[in-house]
Amino acid sequence: MNGIFDSHAHYDDERFDADRDELLERIHREGVEYIMTIGADLPTSRAACMLAERYDFVYFAAGIHPEQAGDAPEDWLAELKELAAHPKCRAVGEIGLDYYWAENPPKERQQELFRQQVLLAKELGLDKISTYGLLKDRTRSDIHAMIDHLEAEGYLRTEQEHQSVFLTPAAGEVLYRGKTVSMLVEQTHEPETPVTETAKLTADDAQLFDALKELRLELAKKAEIPAFVVFSNATLADMAKKKPATMSEFKKVSGVGEIKAAWYGTAFLKCIQSYLDENA
Repeated sequence: MNGIFDSHAHYDDERFDADRDELLERIHREGVEYIMTIGADLPTSRAACMLAERYDFVYFAAGIHPEQAGDAPEDWLAELKELAAHPKCRAVGEIGLDYYWAENPPKERQQELFRQQVLLAKELGLDKISTYGLLKDRTRSDIHAMIDHLEAEGYLRTEQEHQSVFLTPAAGEVLYRGKTVSMLVEQTHEPETPVTETAKLTADDAQLFDALKELRLELAKKAEIPAFVVFSNATLADMAKKKPATMSEFKKVSGVGEIKAAWYGTAFLKCIQSYLDENA
């Protein structure tokens, strides 16, 4: 495959009702070789299946998203199993656990549906994907280091408030055009730290952390250097927690020395103060 594989789409959405067929045909002509359209409950999973049956380049996933767990009927598993056994179904999804929003169904209900859907995927062999479990031998610290590196190189964007990771347009060069990414890895035998610094941030600190990352990226682009050269994520996390108001306080942030304070201190102090003023 030399073109693009759109691996997560929702073309059953009513916003596409006016021109869905025209849109799918156009994007296929323009290089999207395959599409995976994803269900979020039984109705959208059925709609995804119908799209896959209509177009040979469309495949689908069937599942119940945690937000819809409370609306699943009593016989949901039987219908989902029938959909997932369809020859063009390639995964059970969109599934998971979402405890962030208070209005979501109770944890116990989410866990019940998630557990049964994972078992269904195993029963049907839909967990046998080439990338499934690819990082099972990596530690949490290894994975965080990889994410930090990919973000610093401009291939990912993270959002700490919702613990989310997003691909940037530059990631297309790696995914579809053969570009490789490498990073130096320090071999150590130290025990893994169970919780990273960024994971310890409060919701408010996480928002400031994201603002500091945007400033870091802006400064890095101007200087034509990788973002981590300005400051590491750990330094930005400490900065978000301490919220320095003066240059003297700024220098007490972990990872900030005299030189970087002189180069970047004013910009970061201004960013922090602006955030505090806006959220007072």
